[in-house]
Amino acid sequence: MAVGLAVSLWSVACTRGPKGLSGPGYLAAQRAIDAINRAYEYREKGAMYYEPRFLDAQRSVSEIPSLDDASPEGQFKMEAKTCVSTLEIYRLKLETDALESQNRRTKAEAAMADYELKQSYYEAAKCVRDLPGLLNRLATTGE
Repeated sequence: MAVGLAVSLWSVACTRGPKGLSGPGYLAAQRAIDAINRAYEYREKGAMYYEPRFLDAQRSVSEIPSLDDASPEGQFKMEAKTCVSTLEIYRLKLETDALESQNRRTKAEAAMADYELKQSYYEAAKCVRDLPGLLNRLATTGE
């Protein structure tokens, strides 16, 4: 299975279009996706479990080589940074919700906080879900 995945990644990196991501850029982007997925998997765990994975995601995104924002690497790096920020916002809302849940006085306040938390979760989930597709598009076409 791992060999098949490695061959698949190598073939995508080697068959990219002339405007696609560089080989090192593609591999760095793939590492960033993996790190973001790990952080996402631990999003609702305690800080001891979540924080190292979140910091790894931030570091992996920062290691994507990009000379400018217009390059495919730069475009992916911007989207990956946005995804990490979205995940951080969700995590902060989750922590805030837990702290404030005891202080809410009305059902309306509780309902609004629940709605905001769900919206934040959906934004993080969508971002994490969409990153691999963006990587494949940029790797093959350089859009």
